[in-house]
Amino acid sequence: MAFKDYFSDVAQEYKNYRPDYPPELFVYLASLCAEHQLVWDCATGTGQAAKALANYFDHVFATDASEAQIKQAVPDAKITYVCEPAETTSLKDHSVDLITVAQALHWFDLPKFYAEVKRVLKPQGILAAWCYQTIATNHKAIHDLVDQLYWDITRQYWSKERDYIDQAYQNIAFPFEKLKTPAFQIQKSWNCDQLLGYIGTWSGLRNYMHAGEAQHQKTEEVFIAIENAWPKDRVEIDFHWPIKLLAARI
Repeated sequence: MAFKDYFSDVAQEYKNYRPDYPPELFVYLASLCAEHQLVWDCATGTGQAAKALANYFDHVFATDASEAQIKQAVPDAKITYVCEPAETTSLKDHSVDLITVAQALHWFDLPKFYAEVKRVLKPQGILAAWCYQTIATNHKAIHDLVDQLYWDITRQYWSKERDYIDQAYQNIAFPFEKLKTPAFQIQKSWNCDQLLGYIGTWSGLRNYMHAGEAQHQKTEEVFIAIENAWPKDRVEIDFHWPIKLLAARI
């Protein structure tokens, strides 16, 4: 299966606007591991998860099939960034304590990836993959506009793999006995520019806008409506994304 590269052309924006993950998620993942020598962060993007994992493991091997994404990653002495596909890595057999996949499992050739997981994990090593769903806020007007943009305007322009996210990975192949895991969520306080920058990284939105001038105009109308709906007495408002975590001891 060919690598579907939806993010190289917005690697800088991805780095600037994609949310990072709650610290308690990484505390939990580290607690599952008997040893903390090496973690493989697969499909690392610009290293959001890798940077957090470096706080708990001796070394992080962070891979991504997109060279543009890897080039945007912030260097760290404890992280090795390598442009490699998820299904074939240069890791040694049975060398890894933990494998993490953040918001990317749905892009992989899963049978080949799971074979690689079994090859590189130590006995009783941990595989953890998670996704986060659509952004939400208690500010109803803004929530409704973002929902409209996602569900009513751009949803049909997302790849078919997006269905896995919408269904919180309940329908994705995961041929291991799942651990019972706590609930996590991403929480951010963002200004309007940060919200619009994040929305601009949506692959479905970019596909929609490539469809023609009318789509550009409609997108601009929704963005202006979000700006106009922003509370005049607040620079930032609170957003959250529910996280669905799949974890197994292999």
